[in-house]
Amino acid sequence: MNRNELVSYLDSYLDPDKIKDDSINGLQVPGDEQVSKIAVATDATLDTFKASVENGCNFLFAHHGMFWSYRKEGRITPLFKKKLQFLFDNNLSVYASHLPLDMHPECGNNKVLFDLLELQNPELMGLYHGSLIGMMGTVKNQKTNFNDFVTLIETQLQDKVNAYHFSGKPVKKVAIITGGGQFGLKEAQERDFDTFITGEMNHYMYHVAKENGINVILAGHYRTETLGPKAVAQHLKQKFGLDYVFLDFPTRL
Repeated sequence: MNRNELVSYLDSYLDPDKIKDDSINGLQVPGDEQVSKIAVATDATLDTFKASVENGCNFLFAHHGMFWSYRKEGRITPLFKKKLQFLFDNNLSVYASHLPLDMHPECGNNKVLFDLLELQNPELMGLYHGSLIGMMGTVKNQKTNFNDFVTLIETQLQDKVNAYHFSGKPVKKVAIITGGGQFGLKEAQERDFDTFITGEMNHYMYHVAKENGINVILAGHYRTETLGPKAVAQHLKQKFGLDYVFLDFPTRL
């Protein structure tokens, strides 16, 4: 597939300009003009660059890309030069989608997790940079045991989570913001949701959740944000027949 056609489709599908973002979303580094196989990953790092090439890929789709607005443009460190040189030497393209992928209605990190947990009655939540990037819903069985719900999450993510049962009651209403979503805890409290799922949060928020009786499930910043890239790859496979490989480099964070 032609690279420019793929980029044009991704831009249309993910709409990188629909939300203000620190990430410079879209094609960050152009490689081969013809895409033979794509790699998808949570992070655009030297590890994922090397793994892309080793797996015969010449296009990398990443949730966390290389270029961010807070990075001082014009200053290329030796390490950054090494990364760019590797990309250029191997004609590897890098495409990034950060917040647009978090909030996407089909392939979004939050949407995929929402569906994996078989939640119902979806609502948007989590106001961030002027857009709602998270989701809320209810469990099918309103008498769901908290430990059973945690087991479901661990089964779907194929990883362990840190879970805190602060409500002392069954799980009924669940809010989700993947990655670093602690800013949504207050909204979950205000909207009377008993369980909040995110990737990670800081120490103090533990006490905020406990004192307000809100269950917290920290499922990992990395692990919760593998879902969107995988979903995009599956979408491209179905639409264009593009072969892909998911590159798993867990951080345990």
